[in-house]
Amino acid sequence: MSRIYYAKSDTKETIKQHTDKLLENLNLLKQCYEEEILKVNNIDKDRIFYLLEIVCKYHDIGKVFTPFQNIILNKIGEKTIETQFKYEIKHEQLSPMFVPIEKLGLSPEERKLVYQAIYYHHERNNECSNELISDIIEKDIKPQIEDIKNEMQLEINENLSPFYIRYVKKRIKDGDELYNEYCLLKGLLHRLDHSSSALLQIEDNTTDNITNYAKQSILEKGYNLNELQKFTKEKSDKNIIVIGSTGMGKTEAALLWNNRDKSFFTLPLRVSINAIYDRIKDNINYKHVGLLHSTALDYLETKQEFENEEQLYEQTKNLCSKITTCTIDQIFPFVFKYKGYEKMYSTLAYSKLIIDEIQAYSPEIVAVILKGIQMISNIGGKFMIMTATLPRIYKEKLEEMGIKFEYNKFIKHVQRHKIKIEEKELDQD
Repeated sequence: MSRIYYAKSDTKETIKQHTDKLLENLNLLKQCYEEEILKVNNIDKDRIFYLLEIVCKYHDIGKVFTPFQNIILNKIGEKTIETQFKYEIKHEQLSPMFVPIEKLGLSPEERKLVYQAIYYHHERNNECSNELISDIIEKDIKPQIEDIKNEMQLEINENLSPFYIRYVKKRIKDGDELYNEYCLLKGLLHRLDHSSSALLQIEDNTTDNITNYAKQSILEKGYNLNELQKFTKEKSDKNIIVIGSTGMGKTEAALLWNNRDKSFFTLPLRVSINAIYDRIKDNINYKHVGLLHSTALDYLETKQEFENEEQLYEQTKNLCSKITTCTIDQIFPFVFKYKGYEKMYSTLAYSKLIIDEIQAYSPEIVAVILKGIQMISNIGGKFMIMTATLPRIYKEKLEEMGIKFEYNKFIKHVQRHKIKIEEKELDQD
């Protein structure tokens, strides 16, 4: 009987069980969005899911290192294993060496993608010496290699060595040929890992199309699609900047543009996002929508509509929802490339982003939005800006950046304001 290798102490989940959950979620991701992900610009479409499956299989195998296992064994009250090593090297620093690169036929650039996606998937201090790794291989890993193979049921690299370190020292960065593909691999690994750890599906696999619900809602109110709504529906495969007068049904127009795609609907204020969330869920009757902002859980709890508000909120936090209604700050920090930003960035690569009331943002936020739209366009995502008042900077700067979009204005020529001047003292009026 082979050894049991644990991945987590709280659930006593084994590395094999955790890995299997990632692979299940990977299949779900492919089922829902494979076509959209493969549309991403500047990647080798024949290999992206092949490499993603590899990083899922091997990302946590470094947890077989005895000091890591002892931490878990101690927490669950089981007998620890005698070892001369301390936990001075993290599991993600050891995992890449197990990948059988020769048998898998990985090219040098594919090795770099796989090694770096695994090595940096926790973004911790990743300095380690070749001497320490060699010592761990000889005295800790090799003596248990057969147990590792039996437990993991994986092909293991037969020539374990610190060779992989040369591929991770110089990180792939913006501007490199492999950058988009690396962001997808690393970001989707984060999504798969976090969702699987939380025992959540990575995506809502509904086939309900929001376009049908939005159209039905318009018809039930006794209206037909107006010119703005027809325009957005017809341009669902394009980036759009559209100006529409107040009261023209811009929310429904955005949902018609959304079609069946995963999307993020943003507004500047939490109260406005709460209203849009309610409108989509209650008025349009589309249930596959999540709410994401700093007090979203409080709002969901006050509505008392669900028994599992926390689970629904966790799903939204893990970006599982078909439509996520959120404030702008929940998305755009990825432009600052904080540790792990690829999780959001890779999701936006196959999603649509709706930015409503864009005139409400300060100049600092305008700069962030413009940079974010540029990055999203570079990796294949789509955006829609809709507003009654469009600051010129958006259209002008996006054109300067060479970003393609459809632009149109739909203005109702209705006298909305009536002004009368009276010569009176204020206290007499």
